[in-house]
Amino acid sequence: MWRVIDLHFSERSIVQHQLDSYNKFTRDIAEVIARNGSFEVRVTPQFDPNMDVAPECVWEFKFTGPVFKSPPSHTNVDKSTERVTPLLCRQRDLTYDCHITSDLEYRCYSVEENRRLVR
Repeated sequence: MWRVIDLHFSERSIVQHQLDSYNKFTRDIAEVIARNGSFEVRVTPQFDPNMDVAPECVWEFKFTGPVFKSPPSHTNVDKSTERVTPLLCRQRDLTYDCHITSDLEYRCYSVEENRRLVR
C-alpha cells in the first residue's frame, strides 16, 4: 500500500494537488453561478384603502461573475497586512483564501393583462 502512495506522490506532489483543487474551485464556482444565478420574486400588492392598487410586480435578479478579489492577504497580530502565497500559507498553517463577489443585475416588470411591461 505504501508503494502505491509513494508512487502517486512521486508523480504529483501534495502541493500540486492543493493547487489543482483551488484552480478547479475557481473554475467551478463560475459555472455554478451561471447555472443557478437567476431567480424571480413576485410582489403582490397589499390592500390599503388609502392607496390605489398597483399592478402585480415581478422582480428578476441575475448574478454575474464571479469576481475574485486578489491577491489574498493576512492580518498579523500587530495589525500589519501582508500578501500571502499558497506556499507561505502551508508553511504557517494559514488558510489561503480570497473574497469572492458577484455583480447583481435586476429588472422590475409590471404585469397587466397577461403582458409584461418594463418599468
